Amino acid sequence: MRRHFVLTAVFLACLTAIGLNGSDGTAKAPSPSCCNRITGGPLFQTGQSKVNLHLAKDSAVKIAEIILPDIYGEKVLKQRPWIVTDNGASFTIRGTFHHLTSCGGVAEITIAKSDARVIHYIHGK
Repeated sequence: MRRHFVLTAVFLACLTAIGLNGSDGTAKAPSPSCCNRITGGPLFQTGQSKVNLHLAKDSAVKIAEIILPDIYGEKVLKQRPWIVTDNGASFTIRGTFHHLTSCGGVAEITIAKSDARVIHYIHGK
């Protein structure tokens, strides 16, 4: 389970690094007026609420494709195309059951939009 959190942390660090780079690949300095929209204070103030990532559908699928093979093995990627359901505050990514080429069920994972946290995962039989 610890490995999943490490993979998620690395993914989020990559997203952050991409967001800090300009379109020409140069690093941009944070603006001095960088404030949290919720409290109006600096983003990295102690005791402050989390920043909402507003995770996109494609990013949730990429996270699922990192986590699910680690849990269920590389064969889980054969369940593409993924069926993605927007639940408001989270995405549920479910595999496609290919009747002729597989047996058993499909993998399903629910990922929060706000912080890319894995809420639930299961594999049907």
